[in-house]
Amino acid sequence: MLELNLVAVKCRSVVEQNLTAKIACQLTSIADIYGDISLKRICLKYLRYHYDTARFLTEFDELDEKSKFEIKKAHEKMINVEQKKMKRKILKQNK
Repeated sequence: MLELNLVAVKCRSVVEQNLTAKIACQLTSIADIYGDISLKRICLKYLRYHYDTARFLTEFDELDEKSKFEIKKAHEKMINVEQKKMKRKILKQNK
């Protein structure tokens, strides 16, 4: 059993290094079906960063509404944090 867990961890690592928006959408649905929280987390993180590409994909439209909502909100939060950091950086430079 421990060896299977190690194989699963290695597989997730390979998947994470080779994701595309399309594959991340497909794997999010598969992770839901099999209850693989770790794989879903990897995919959602990727989609949060690549939301502007993913949201136009057919595979994204096929995600459940909850996942789409989570991805959109996480992306918006990420953008807001980046904007605040940029504003602070500009303020520091202007002092």
